[in-house]
Amino acid sequence: MKRYFLRFFSLLILLLVPVFVSCKEEDDDVSYKVGDIVLLDGTCISYSDRNSITEDQKAAAVGVVYYVYDSGKKDDITAYIRQSKNSDVRKIKALAITLKHQRLTSWARMSTTGYKTDFTEIKASELKIGTEAWSVIYNALNGKVLSKDDYLYEFDGTPDAEPLYDEEDGWYITEQGNGIFEQSNYPLFYYANSYAEENSLSDISFAGGFHIPSLAEFEKIADNIKTVQGSLDAVVSDMSLASLGRFWTSNQADDASSADVYNFSTGSSSSASKSTETQAVTVFALY
Repeated sequence: MKRYFLRFFSLLILLLVPVFVSCKEEDDDVSYKVGDIVLLDGTCISYSDRNSITEDQKAAAVGVVYYVYDSGKKDDITAYIRQSKNSDVRKIKALAITLKHQRLTSWARMSTTGYKTDFTEIKASELKIGTEAWSVIYNALNGKVLSKDDYLYEFDGTPDAEPLYDEEDGWYITEQGNGIFEQSNYPLFYYANSYAEENSLSDISFAGGFHIPSLAEFEKIADNIKTVQGSLDAVVSDMSLASLGRFWTSNQADDASSADVYNFSTGSSSSASKSTETQAVTVFALY
């Protein structure tokens, strides 16, 4: 009788204690699922186990998976990954949203050249994952002929970074590597590019850099909002996506001085002036 009692007690313990599994198998293949809570060491807590997460695990949480790559899918993000010529994009196995948001930040300051530039390569019809948005903006402006006032606003004017100056027509000419681009003039992208350092996440080996989601990515989060929100709520208390209002996307809108925004409460997108201050959130790729 005692032996049967011990077996029953042991089984009960196993049923009550959640089992947290690694997101990667021994062959380094991924087994991510939508709603997985990703931890710093690369392990995951599944959506079904979210309510059993410990305080230590909450402290180690990095994000929540909202998309898992499957070559058989026919959505825009899957097609973008499959057809991309960028090797980092081709390696993407999943995408996850971070656990923090930035309140009231602008896409670009009104005085910047980027505010009035139509970045056609990052419009929603072209860019389905926001990983490359900042490099497109940077490369479009770094090397562009700017007026003296524009240069002094866009670039750091330290002695090491003086631009070439054409005395004949009074224009500063910037070249790649000749002038330090001032990212803080683009607060949205500065937030994404500094997210890892600000949150001590620079050493994560299983993930790519943090970026601002594209419209397609926001729509994918919305498709899985119940699961994603459930896992977010298990870890943090201030990430109710539907109540936070509009979020910036990384996509250029049709109007040169506007960019796309997404609203979870209405499940729809619109555009706003790049100087408008609204919500920002970052996401990251899992390889």
